[in-house]
Amino acid sequence: MNSEAHFRNLAVLTSFPNLVHARTQTESRHSRIPYRKTRPRAKMPMKTCGMSILLFTLGTLLLVFGVRVYRNEPAKRDVAIGMLCIGSVVFLPGIWSTYILYGAMKEWKGYSYRQVPSYEDAWF
Repeated sequence: MNSEAHFRNLAVLTSFPNLVHARTQTESRHSRIPYRKTRPRAKMPMKTCGMSILLFTLGTLLLVFGVRVYRNEPAKRDVAIGMLCIGSVVFLPGIWSTYILYGAMKEWKGYSYRQVPSYEDAWF
């Protein structure tokens, strides 16, 4: 191998540090073919995903019905305020975890399934 080819290969190696090199059977041990290293796709936690969607849906329903009762039935405003409080407590973690899971599913940079509290070990 001449020195010019050696420096050319060295330049390729230093300019692409994330490349992994492999040899085919027909090539000599000095020639290398770069290819990208791919990560295996993470498995979606199904119980966590289901719980996030359940919290989001239940919170949305409680908020909608709480606003409806508050506006249409003045005699039951105490019930409506309770529904609004419980709905907001359920809605906020539901929408947060659903958004994080969606970002992880779409493989957005900075999003992973580990960012959401897991329900995979729960008894239900």
